[in-house]
Amino acid sequence: MCYSRLSTQVNHAQAERDCLALNAHLAVPRSRTENLCVAGLAGHENIWLGITDSAEEGVFRGPGGRAVTITDGYVWASGQPDNWRDQEDCVEIRKVSGGYRFAEWNDDNCVVSKKLPMCQIL
Repeated sequence: MCYSRLSTQVNHAQAERDCLALNAHLAVPRSRTENLCVAGLAGHENIWLGITDSAEEGVFRGPGGRAVTITDGYVWASGQPDNWRDQEDCVEIRKVSGGYRFAEWNDDNCVVSKKLPMCQIL
């Protein structure tokens, strides 16, 4: 896999467009190793992944609608996903802070929240 972290914080839809402009899509780690790699490339920043449950609450999917399952190696932060206020459909890797550990996932608001895109080259 080849990944590229962009440098401007944007909402999830803009992150997808920014990656598409590079002939890429938002990253979808499919193994524990890929997840650790993406988290390492994130540095000390929160980054968007190309995973949402906007089509069906609680069923997280990547590009093309393929479900992302526990066997894909993801690690949710404690208490996540929580769909806080019924407004969190997009997945991020959080930087280490406030109880979040390295490479843990969190669901967040796709429109209001701004993070760096992590693109996966097609």
